[in-house]
Amino acid sequence: MQKRIILQLLGTTLSFLALGVVIDLSQLISEISNLHLLILIIILISTLLRLLICSMRCLRAFSETDQLDLRLTIEGYLVSSYASLFLPTAIGGDAVRVEFLSQRGNLSRARSAAVVLVERVCGLFGMLFLAIMAILYIPTILENGRAYFRMISLCLLILILLAFFVRNLNPIKTSLNWWADFTTSFKKISSPRKFSELVTWSLFAHFAGLAIPFSVGLMHEGGSLDTALKMSAITPIVWLITMLPISLGGNGLREISFVGIADLIGLNEIIALTAALCITVSNILPSIFGAYSVNRWGRKHLQSLE
Repeated sequence: MQKRIILQLLGTTLSFLALGVVIDLSQLISEISNLHLLILIIILISTLLRLLICSMRCLRAFSETDQLDLRLTIEGYLVSSYASLFLPTAIGGDAVRVEFLSQRGNLSRARSAAVVLVERVCGLFGMLFLAIMAILYIPTILENGRAYFRMISLCLLILILLAFFVRNLNPIKTSLNWWADFTTSFKKISSPRKFSELVTWSLFAHFAGLAIPFSVGLMHEGGSLDTALKMSAITPIVWLITMLPISLGGNGLREISFVGIADLIGLNEIIALTAALCITVSNILPSIFGAYSVNRWGRKHLQSLE
């Protein structure tokens, strides 16, 4: 666990140090200070929409007989966000949400874990769909085939690295009863009809998130629809990159990825970094409110997971 924390701290630190080398900070500060007020409003609305949609997805994943309501699933996401970004621990936000839902909703940990896992898979499917759409769109904005080949190679490398990290996860060490409960719940939730519904909810959440880079590209000084579409096209690819567990909550890795891909497709790096920072703010906002939920729930539950 300590090695994982060191790796994430190192990844985040090196990413921000690299940004300090390649980016003109005075231009970045000027760009941020000139952000349109409407962009800030869109960040807030997008954050609330994603939280609400993801919470609805979680609620729909559970059966009607489970003792859950929308308020509880929202609070579960807030706790998860706080654990992912602010706790100095190797505990994943999903693991904390499993514990929270099982205790507050009077559910077995196996059932909660099955729901959270299916949500993750559905979210990944939605993300991959948008990334494929972006890859199909990118050739229209790249000037040569070599740059497009580099983009495809980058996406393949991301998928290979994700597969490597998933393969090397520590196996679940638990009782046969727990595993039987988990697999039964997982099969019930992952039926084609239910899975399609949850993927649809995930796409709605992703589209709400795309509103942030789109608005930055459209409404920054000298912005245009073309820039907004480019920003929207590279965002799903950056989302895939930030799934790699080599930074704290994707911070730093998100920003350097935006800048790197923006340079590849001929997009202004300062605008791309501004959009990345706006997305980071959107991710941090739920974590701040999650601190209150964690305080109510009790830190002793988090300590028991370590």
